[in-house]
Amino acid sequence: MLETTMPWAQLGLAADGAILEETDDEKRQRLGGIDAVAVVFMFPPLGWQHVNMGRGLYELDETFQGAMQECAAVCDRLLPQPLLEVLYPDPRDEALYAEALQRPTYTFPALFAVEYALFKLLTFDCCSPFAVVGHSVGEFVASVAAGVLDMPTALALVCERGRAMEATPSVGCMMAIKASAEEAEAAIRSAGVAEKATVAAINGPSSCVVSGDNRALSAAFAALPEGTKITRVKATHADHSPLMSPIASAVSASAAALYAAKKPAAPTCLWASTVTGTLLTAADAADPEYWSRHALCRVDFPAALRTVMEAYTQSERNTFEVSHRLSLVELGEGMLERFAADIVSVAGDRTYDVEQTSLLPRKVAGAAESAASWETTAREVEERRENVMKPVRAARLQRFLLGLPSSASCPSSAMSSPRSASSEGRSDSGERTGARADGGCNPA
Repeated sequence: MLETTMPWAQLGLAADGAILEETDDEKRQRLGGIDAVAVVFMFPPLGWQHVNMGRGLYELDETFQGAMQECAAVCDRLLPQPLLEVLYPDPRDEALYAEALQRPTYTFPALFAVEYALFKLLTFDCCSPFAVVGHSVGEFVASVAAGVLDMPTALALVCERGRAMEATPSVGCMMAIKASAEEAEAAIRSAGVAEKATVAAINGPSSCVVSGDNRALSAAFAALPEGTKITRVKATHADHSPLMSPIASAVSASAAALYAAKKPAAPTCLWASTVTGTLLTAADAADPEYWSRHALCRVDFPAALRTVMEAYTQSERNTFEVSHRLSLVELGEGMLERFAADIVSVAGDRTYDVEQTSLLPRKVAGAAESAASWETTAREVEERRENVMKPVRAARLQRFLLGLPSSASCPSSAMSSPRSASSEGRSDSGERTGARADGGCNPA
């Protein structure tokens, strides 16, 4: 007999070992509730690209490295020079390739590859996101995470976007402003340059990006309140503005050809579009013109995030869930985490939580991180993954009865082995399971 105080009823068994028939309420009363956490992956835009992004992970983690090499195999057929040669150059050539990586031809696929590899690293085994949100170029990775496009199709689109941008002379730029979108729009109207400048991205309640002709932007800045913080975005073109029209046409044509070869699938999780601010439907996902609008229209990150928050609030709850939390995790340098924290604070609801401990993405963004730190990070990831999967592999498909009462012997049904006598109580792995020689039951 086992030394325990747990009664049979707590195991969901009758005294003879038969499984009790219970209602959900009875099961919840017996087992207690669970804390539910839904994860939202946020994929950031350009601006944080640099030589050796994620190099430590690439050298130490097989999953990350494999995903990067998959992307490189696609890119190498489409780029003038192999992607990994530019992103992870020989140390003596880092200065040489630092500028090359700022060219759209390499910026876009490099960011896609790193964000995709992080996604593959953090979604192992049966883990999957509740929703995804992509900001600008990050939306291409979101399309893959949502199961709409496969990686080669999305990456081919990204490479075409970068090629088309580099082939088009730049007559503008993008500038980040520490002001609301309404304040930026008022300054643009006041300067009379609404046809040549626009709000390209809304990041948060008091942060936006304007895009357009250099002279038009200069006039708009003069109309802003004195002391407004303005920062140049690491972008070569006036993205998400009417100046992107020639590029938008090229991307749309490329998407149509790629979709004809392989039709997009319906989303497997919620995909909140930063183009529309709503959940993307299967029809939207199958429209190649979506990527034309993506290049021309503003990015509305707060609207997309609020859509996810509302969808989570209205989502069906499991009977056994006693608490619910939406965890927002960025697969990048941390910019979207900061904006998301502002948006969540405005919502004033503790149901939503912005992860401030997304260790891997933060370390990817840190160019000064040492190899020792990367090795420690990679080891922690592997240990966490192993801790999750070890009990699953050990248990296989067997069921074990834990905590039998000390005052009762094991029911005959629990002691009976479903295997033939020739199995001698051994599992598929050859280890002893089932009844003990003294008539008790072997614990798991």
